[in-house]
Amino acid sequence: MERTWHIDPDKLRERLGQWRAFNEWEQQCGELPLSPEELLRWYSDAWDFSLRYSPGWRETGIDMQKVARIRRMREAFARLRSGSFAS
Repeated sequence: MERTWHIDPDKLRERLGQWRAFNEWEQQCGELPLSPEELLRWYSDAWDFSLRYSPGWRETGIDMQKVARIRRMREAFARLRSGSFAS
């Protein structure tokens, strides 16, 4: 049986906007800082970002399966960038 996908264009635009905002934030703040002051500022920025783009996550909890999928996807992209898949 063939699976068909319905993609809501508005949801897709919303998700793309979230990814763009996250990528911008990650470029500016994503590296873990070394000093305690920088770490506190980083954590506060990360907290504010998550509340802005994932409202309600505190009530529903963190989807650890989704976190694991995203981690695997990021690792695969990192391997693609480094050429590890070519060998």
